[in-house]
Amino acid sequence: MNVLFENDGLLVVDKPGHLASALGDQPSCEAWFRESHPTGGGLLHRLDNATTGALAFAKNDQVFQEMRDRWAGPSIQKTYRAWVSAVEHPEMDITSLKLPYSIDYPIGHSAKSQSKMIAIKNPGTLASHSIRGNPRDARTIVEAITTDNRGHFDVTLRIDTGVRHQIRAHTRALGWPIVGDTSYQGKPSSRLWLHAWKLSLPTASGPQEIVAPLPENWGNIESAE
Repeated sequence: MNVLFENDGLLVVDKPGHLASALGDQPSCEAWFRESHPTGGGLLHRLDNATTGALAFAKNDQVFQEMRDRWAGPSIQKTYRAWVSAVEHPEMDITSLKLPYSIDYPIGHSAKSQSKMIAIKNPGTLASHSIRGNPRDARTIVEAITTDNRGHFDVTLRIDTGVRHQIRAHTRALGWPIVGDTSYQGKPSSRLWLHAWKLSLPTASGPQEIVAPLPENWGNIESAE
């Protein structure tokens, strides 16, 4: 596992796409962490199994609690990169967005799928049976967009909340799902083109920005199909 940052209380690794984040029935980054830290601390957040990039652990219980209390606050910044492409009739032209652009659709659990989330564009017209439970507020900020001139767009996104599948559901709601994310109508590919790029964490010496290098061949979408 490639370690991106480590101090007395924190450990940030570059999660590969073939490992889960948390302990379970499959190989995971948390299992690797527990080999050297069998007790105390733990995983501070999760990335979807196929997502790569910066994944943070606390090395002791005190730091774990301090960081968990601050995780949804402004002192922790989470920035992602994603390659997206349009569905057949997208709601908007992504190239016309005035940046930074805020996506503020609430997100709820799909009533039809245990694994899928739904971004609610029009809460007043949503059928009550479309989601399970109450939706959660979610905000994704589109900060930058570039193109490979082949219909794919490399989008930089910052999340101010941490709802499950937040970026995946929000980009789909715009009509521009992530390439490789067939669960959300994304263009088929051999990988999910979503990467946890930057993570800014508070430390005793001040904010620490940790950068997970983009995966090799980032953007070579055609060769990965």
